[in-house]
Amino acid sequence: MYYNSALVMTPLNVQNNYWGSNFTPSTDLYPSGVYTYLPIWTLLPGKKDVDVAEQEYNTANQKIEQGDYAGAKNILKQMPVDYSNSIYAQAAMKRLFELESLAGNDYAGLKTYYQTIYQNQDSTSLPKLADFLGNFCNIKSQNWPAAISWFENKIANPESLEDSVFSIIDLGYTYFLMENSGLKSGYTGMYPEYKFTSINDFEVNRDSLIALLFKKHTDNNNKLNDGTIADQSKVILMQNTPNPFTKSTVINYKLMEAAMVKITVYNQLGKSERVIENAYKDKGVYQTEFNASGLSSGIYYYTIEINGKPCASKKMSILK
Repeated sequence: MYYNSALVMTPLNVQNNYWGSNFTPSTDLYPSGVYTYLPIWTLLPGKKDVDVAEQEYNTANQKIEQGDYAGAKNILKQMPVDYSNSIYAQAAMKRLFELESLAGNDYAGLKTYYQTIYQNQDSTSLPKLADFLGNFCNIKSQNWPAAISWFENKIANPESLEDSVFSIIDLGYTYFLMENSGLKSGYTGMYPEYKFTSINDFEVNRDSLIALLFKKHTDNNNKLNDGTIADQSKVILMQNTPNPFTKSTVINYKLMEAAMVKITVYNQLGKSERVIENAYKDKGVYQTEFNASGLSSGIYYYTIEINGKPCASKKMSILK
């Protein structure tokens, strides 16, 4: 409260104050009648009502701060069941993984929990996240064969290029962790080329793969896709057989009309390794053999161009 020079009481404007949920103007503002306070803000401007899932998540975090890890785990484990469509269900699953180092290091048990969530959820995002976190429980438990095998499956059968690239990165880091756990050369899976001898080699490979995703590594003469796509109805590109293969494989394709055909094999970084077909072809069915001599094990892509325009690509695996 304040007074002007004429000693006449001037109302004090407090309209923009945040009062909280227990505000009672008649008792909380004294003396009454001298404040301009409407409208009453019981929530911060622009803030939506806190939903139950967020409240549960915040309660779990409070218990963590208080050292009640068991109580926090109980809340977090139940959230994906009760709030499967909430972003806090995913946050709870990630928080559980972070918490386990403080709450008993029972990563085998946590993996079992994730597998249960994976099997019983209708949500499209939760099973994928649970599967991913379950494999990182393998790493924490030093179950290297299971962890490496999981990444290999993602590399061989990715849902997207991003899945394949990040699985290669995680596989390399898993090998690095394994080697530094005292189990040097203790296990080698299908892709030993991602088993690096130093953290520097791993980081160089990681940075190259990430650069691939951001298209920083671009060979102007060997782009997988320069934004100009041929009419895909002009050709059918078959999956190579056998796949995976060790020495050679056969690629079949069918032309719907005569065209100039070019088939190029690329490595994971988008660099051209071989041109295995480059000729004018009449309408018809063709096959060409690809010999992998001189190439290391790994994932490769082959792309067919029709009249100079990329049209279709497929993935193949070389195992040596």
